Amino acid sequence: MKTHPLNVTHLTIGLILLGLSALWGADAAGWTDFADSAYLVPSLLIGAGLIGLLAFTLRGTRKTEIDTTEEYPS
Repeated sequence: MKTHPLNVTHLTIGLILLGLSALWGADAAGWTDFADSAYLVPSLLIGAGLIGLLAFTLRGTRKTEIDTTEEYPS
């Protein structure tokens, strides 16, 4: 079965947007206040960047195999 290749840029941007929306939701619910916790956004960006670097590193070490024995129906 053929898998879709990993796009590290899409993964990183998606994690950043997901994290920002989670921070917005936490602020809207009153769980946190951005004025008191100025470390949340930079830590979100650093975390998403580290996950993107990890995914890029693991993608480079994964071997891709092509299965030429698979028969397709005619």
